Amino acid sequence: MLWLSESAVAGSAVFQVPDTADLQVIVDAVVLQPSCELGVRGQAVSSQQAVRTGQAIASDGLGRARLRFDGSMAATLYRDTCLDVAALNSAATRLRLFEGTLSVETTGATLILDTPETRISAVGTVFIHYDALKKATWVIVKRGEATVSNASVEVTAAAGQQTWVESNQRQCRQRRPGGTLLDCASSPG
Repeated sequence: MLWLSESAVAGSAVFQVPDTADLQVIVDAVVLQPSCELGVRGQAVSSQQAVRTGQAIASDGLGRARLRFDGSMAATLYRDTCLDVAALNSAATRLRLFEGTLSVETTGATLILDTPETRISAVGTVFIHYDALKKATWVIVKRGEATVSNASVEVTAAAGQQTWVESNQRQCRQRRPGGTLLDCASSPG
């Protein structure tokens, strides 16, 4: 079964197959590869390409790309980001962010995003940054809400709030960047 989905490229459309997403390169330096974990470089993407479950997208240096799902979700990958596509279907979109920055917009659909230390379940407009060196995850919620959890702590941030996890030890929530600290929770041990 094929259906037509609108493309972000003016005057064009893309045929989208179930369990795929459309990848559009905004700024060159984006590659499609087998996995972020394997460290295997893939093929450069120059304009637009279908992405399937089990593939990874990496942006280097100044690279930036837009990933469009079934019409209810889109994600923008910024420079120095590596993202594995774990599941693309109507039940749930599941991604794994190994490093870098991602912004996601959903309209009713739930995104489940894993980093090596956390799981994020988000609906709305959410900005996510994972720093692999510091093993820290930062989530800012512009619209909707995001639940961020690690081995033993779970925090839900609503629109206008942010939360972060540092090395799987501490999680905090604020009203806005630089705003009043609402609460912090530490993992036992």
